[in-house]
Amino acid sequence: LNAGDKNHAAEIIVQRFASRLGALAASKMSQRMQQQRSPEDVIQSVWATFFRRLDNGQLEIRDWDSLWGLLAQITVWRICRHAERQRAARRNSERETPLLDSTEAFNRDPSADDLLIADEQCTR
Repeated sequence: LNAGDKNHAAEIIVQRFASRLGALAASKMSQRMQQQRSPEDVIQSVWATFFRRLDNGQLEIRDWDSLWGLLAQITVWRICRHAERQRAARRNSERETPLLDSTEAFNRDPSADDLLIADEQCTR
């Protein structure tokens, strides 16, 4: 990075840390969160943040260890931010109820209420 070949440096950084970041994200994300957003999505966001801040001169990287620490910190922050957003009242996944199994919904006869509603809809 300091030598000025940012594209080559970016490739090396991504190759060196992508799998570690993916494992970190997967270990910090609940199964429910991973259903809404994959660890790979989180890592893409981490890379975007990291390279944007790097281009803006907001980061000082001393060595590989400090770079890993920074990337890990951005990853955890990103996961926490996503979790906070999902816990907001309008998005709270705890309030979600699972749909019936698709075969279960079609393997029953219509109830009297179902027939009444269907009849009402057809006569309108």
